[in-house]
Amino acid sequence: MQTTRFRIWLKSKAQAVWTGVRLVRPPEYIAADVVDVTVEGGGSDLRSLIADRPDIFAAYLQVKPEG
Repeated sequence: MQTTRFRIWLKSKAQAVWTGVRLVRPPEYIAADVVDVTVEGGGSDLRSLIADRPDIFAAYLQVKPEG
């Protein structure tokens, strides 16, 4: 199974929602408004959610796999 990892910045005090996103494991908060998320596939469903919800998500970065 292909997975893709993202680092996501939330708007200040926003509560993240993951509706429609195929998470591989629970999101990991690494700071108050920064979350690491691993999803199934290439992450198109996550990118769509981020685009649809600018009130929650400030920015994201797709993390390249090591190796």
